[in-house]
Amino acid sequence: MKPDFLSWEEASSISLAALTAYQVLIEEPKIHLSPGSRVFINGGSGGVGLFAIQMARHLVGKQGKVITTCSSKNTSLVKQHGATEAIDYTSLQNLPKYLSKTYSSEKFDVIVDCIGDFEMYNACPAFLQPKGDYIVVGAPISKGVGGFVKMVGRIGTALFWPRVLGGTPRRVKISVMQATGEKMRRVGKLVKEGNLKPVVDSVWGFDEEGVKGAYRKIMTGHARGKVVIKVMN
Repeated sequence: MKPDFLSWEEASSISLAALTAYQVLIEEPKIHLSPGSRVFINGGSGGVGLFAIQMARHLVGKQGKVITTCSSKNTSLVKQHGATEAIDYTSLQNLPKYLSKTYSSEKFDVIVDCIGDFEMYNACPAFLQPKGDYIVVGAPISKGVGGFVKMVGRIGTALFWPRVLGGTPRRVKISVMQATGEKMRRVGKLVKEGNLKPVVDSVWGFDEEGVKGAYRKIMTGHARGKVVIKVMN
């Protein structure tokens, strides 16, 4: 049953994205995030990203830092939901180089990568704690068999290439969300307490035009929060 302060569209947008954020910030990191911790979220204005920002802020408190990336038009959105700093990735030629320069003396405890930037993973020892975790939520796959093979190669290299042979000396995890009733109850408690609030980008009808429109919106990679298809009026 949905809380009275949420619309049905907002309530329906919570489960997958919020459970993913819960898993990558609370269950999977070896470092237990606590007040004062530092978190970097690559891709903060999407569905998982916005929930991750809010959850990270809840965990690290006012004294902690939650840094994220987004375009300039979404800066106010991510800050409204708890980001300490919003990095406009469109203004940078090299994000890993910027992070290495800016956060080398104040490294992150956890990095959540909603984009799947394995070049950033290769550079992360410069801005991620030695015992920190680099957790990948999503990864783009180029069209065709070649694109798929290339992505599998990147993931395999990140996961299995030995450090003694030049592998990146930081733990990386490809997160695959596993839903449980208990996990959903804990997320629901965070929503009820006001620590998580869903953001709905747009609502589409459950017809051919609506489904295609929702799909096109998602595939732009620039949805602000969740895209919802309303099955019944």
